[in-house]
Amino acid sequence: QQNYVPIIRNIVINNKTEDVLKNIDIKISFNPETGFAQMPGGAKKFTIRYDEATARYWTLSNNVRDEFFTTVPGNVRNSLVLCSSKNLREWEIHEEVLFHEDVKYHAFQYIDWHVDGNDIVFVSRTSYDDKYGGADSYHNANYCTFHRVENFRKYISQ
Repeated sequence: QQNYVPIIRNIVINNKTEDVLKNIDIKISFNPETGFAQMPGGAKKFTIRYDEATARYWTLSNNVRDEFFTTVPGNVRNSLVLCSSKNLREWEIHEEVLFHEDVKYHAFQYIDWHVDGNDIVFVSRTSYDDKYGGADSYHNANYCTFHRVENFRKYISQ
């Protein structure tokens, strides 16, 4: 069974709306049996960007380590991994970039990043220890932290 959603695309040319698909019946579909892909950290927010130099899609995501599988996956944000994919369906974990053994009060979350030369620079909403007792939960972060993954392309398996 497939779910169809009609697409209507309009553009504005010289302040006049033009239907670019006026004589074309286009539908997109999604099959829940085949449409989902396994992705490390896919239960939380993530950003994927394409890197032309490697012909891969890259992300920093909150992978759930085996020892935390008894916790709700969306609540596990204490591990941040660098991953890539050639096709957006098959993902490879290259490196664990950040980790803390506690899932209740520690997290690296809502990551956004960019390529800076050969490096990835990223910002994290971080829940971590501080002189006031730390974050009151993994979600209620007490820091905004900045990081760099140097020479990230070196992690590709040959």
